[in-house]
Amino acid sequence: MKRIRNGQMGFTLVEVLASIGLIGLILLVFFGIYSQSMLFSSKNEKKIEAMNIAREVHANLQLGFAYDTEFTAERGNSTYYVSIEDVTPPELHDLSNGRIPPFSIYFKEISVYSSSIKTDSSLLARTFGYKEGGP
Repeated sequence: MKRIRNGQMGFTLVEVLASIGLIGLILLVFFGIYSQSMLFSSKNEKKIEAMNIAREVHANLQLGFAYDTEFTAERGNSTYYVSIEDVTPPELHDLSNGRIPPFSIYFKEISVYSSSIKTDSSLLARTFGYKEGGP
């Protein structure tokens, strides 16, 4: 600070510019953190929605609903690609040698991808479950 006339104190132009630059730098860092947190939140929201779709499909399979092996699901403004695969090891159903009845449990892998086309999207959620009865 510099003394001006009549003994008053004041800021020089350099001090004012330095303080404005420092405040601008601090605001820039906070806005960067904010935008990254919004992006992170958006990605996690999509992953949570994909996991909810996978769980819903699994629960419906156990209740006996029939699904195509590949289909799309829409939630809000997003479209997800869902794939259901039978991952039951063949040896579990080849045990009927007259003494052991064959199992009637089929293992399913449910995968949910980020868009309506599997090749252009990334895997968001994958869950495994079982279905009693037929495939």
